[in-house]
Amino acid sequence: MKGQRIVASFLDVMKLLRTEPMTRQEIAAEAEVQIDTARRWIKDLQEAGMVAAHGKEARPLGGGRPADKFAVTKAWGGVA
Repeated sequence: MKGQRIVASFLDVMKLLRTEPMTRQEIAAEAEVQIDTARRWIKDLQEAGMVAAHGKEARPLGGGRPADKFAVTKAWGGVA
């Protein structure tokens, strides 16, 4: 079932985010979901206070703004 796979992927990502900050792109790749889904997860989790921005990724080679990394907040057992 696709829904069960997404839930399992989400839980796996949350476990990783407790110890290792990740960008939206890394979250999408790890969970095997589209970037829009990862963005939605981060937005909703930030609003709930479960995830927060944690540092910045290196500036992309082509220039532009560095990507935010996200991690589970300390209140929820994470590093952010």
